[in-house]
Amino acid sequence: MARALGVPSFEAGAEINLGQLWPLIPETHGVPLPGVDGVKAMYMSQSGVRYEEGQGWAQVHVMPVSNRVRQAAERDPATLETFLARYPTLDGWSRKEIAGAQAVSWEEQSNGFQQKLIIYVPDEKGGPEARDGGRATVRAKATAYRGPDDLFLFPSIGAMQEPIHPLLVWWALLFSLSMLARYEPEHWASIVDIDHSSDANAVEHLLDEAVAVVPHLALLAIQEVAGP
Repeated sequence: MARALGVPSFEAGAEINLGQLWPLIPETHGVPLPGVDGVKAMYMSQSGVRYEEGQGWAQVHVMPVSNRVRQAAERDPATLETFLARYPTLDGWSRKEIAGAQAVSWEEQSNGFQQKLIIYVPDEKGGPEARDGGRATVRAKATAYRGPDDLFLFPSIGAMQEPIHPLLVWWALLFSLSMLARYEPEHWASIVDIDHSSDANAVEHLLDEAVAVVPHLALLAIQEVAGP
């Protein structure tokens, strides 16, 4: 799949568990897998972008970030650097005050259960293209998920130097679940037992979403690799 898409693949021989991949599906954020609080695919908003003309920076909003990340970053700023380093396209984000504004700030979301992170990133477009108020920078940093304005930040996985492709995430998750259902049917039956399994709701939700999302992503991928 990675070769067909022309994107980085998983590292050969490296172990990756489903808990690492699950939060990389945007549709799982509302119905998470219990006990999983890993690195998420984060929505990158085109609204509220603050462009500092002549400064070479654009202020961007990304969400959701777990409370755990904010709390750790407030105790030790180096943990935020480690967290954001997982997202290759944010490389070069500012740690210094710009135009009188803090380089890093937070806003509570979902009644305090999640956080919005506000940071400055390099304005790679600049010049006349910056007249859109920095939104071109957002589009350059993010991955279009199911449409040109459905913009997400995807992290790198393992030894990858680029963000993981969302269709590759879906492919790996569904392949793993299909192998579990085929070769460990009793274990699979216990996982999807809605009356007794804490994982059943999240698994059912993922599979319900896959029916609509995966064909859409596959069509977009075919169109992308086929070219004009």
